[in-house]
Amino acid sequence: MHPAFHSLPDPGFCRQLLPGFRITFPAICPVFSYGHIKHFDSDLDAMKNDHQASLMQIRNTRSYLNTGNPFFLFSQPETEIPYPDPARLKSLLDDKIIVSILPLLHEQSRFQNTEKSPLRTNKKRKSTPMH
Repeated sequence: MHPAFHSLPDPGFCRQLLPGFRITFPAICPVFSYGHIKHFDSDLDAMKNDHQASLMQIRNTRSYLNTGNPFFLFSQPETEIPYPDPARLKSLLDDKIIVSILPLLHEQSRFQNTEKSPLRTNKKRKSTPMH
């Protein structure tokens, strides 16, 4: 017998669990489904709100990196900057080493529409024949 089969449970043990499974699975499924259905709309709304907050955080961070104006960090609600302490965020964004590893936030900010971003291209790649 292959060594991987030694870790499988004994078939007799599985047969002992089957009656309990037949009772609990049908009882748990509706409860589980109801919970997901009930919370789906509120979870979707929360995801949309989080997405909007993330976009504002990116906008404010880009604006600060481009202008150096602390207004974009200190005059915003806490949810619109990506760090709870604006002074600490400013000190992190002023650090040239940290800015050098950021994903082009400071260079990309002149593009309002991400479709025009230098990180995205609408050009089709030339296909090369496979040999």
